[in-house]
Amino acid sequence: MIGKRSGIDFSTYRLEVIQEGDTLIHKVRYPGYNKMYAVTFINTQGKMFVTGDYGEWIFNREFHPSEEGQVSDGYWLEKMRMGTSQVLSKFDGDGTYKELEELLNNTDDPLDDEEREYIEELMECADDEIEYTYKAYRELRMPGRFNDYDYVPFCKELNAWISIVFDYFEFVCWKLKENNKNR
Repeated sequence: MIGKRSGIDFSTYRLEVIQEGDTLIHKVRYPGYNKMYAVTFINTQGKMFVTGDYGEWIFNREFHPSEEGQVSDGYWLEKMRMGTSQVLSKFDGDGTYKELEELLNNTDDPLDDEEREYIEELMECADDEIEYTYKAYRELRMPGRFNDYDYVPFCKELNAWISIVFDYFEFVCWKLKENNKNR
C-alpha cells in the first residue's frame, strides 16, 4: 500500500494491535526500527492520541478503522483539538482558484447569472486569503447554492506531518482488512 498523500510505501510496515481494558492501541512501525518511522494511535474515553515521529495530535473522537480504509482529511481536522502552536493547514489560493474555475466551467450543473458573477468576483482575489475570506463570507451577497458557507470553495494545504498521519490511519485500516481476509 502506497500512502496517497505522502507516497510512503507501507508494504513492509508492521501493525501491532493492543487492547487494554477500554483502551485500544494501534502501533505502526517500520521493520528494524523501534522508534524511527513509528506512529502510535491510542484510543480511549472518546479521544484519540497520536504520537510518534510525525508529532503529537489529539482528536475529539476515537479512531475505529473502517472496512473502506478511506480517511476524510476534513472530518479528522474538525475533530482535532489543538493544545500546541502546530499549524494544521494554510490557505491554498491556487487550489481555491482551480475549484472556482471548475464551478464556473461546469456544464453538468451550470451557474445562474448571479452565481456566475459571485464566482468571478471571488476569482479576482483568490490569491489573498484575507481579501478572499472577506469577499466570500461577508461583503458579497452569497447567491443560490453559495448561501451556505460549506459550498464556498476554500482550499487548504495540509501540514505535511498530519498528511502522513492520515496515511498511517489508512494503512491501519488496510492492514486490518488484509488480516481479516487471511483468516
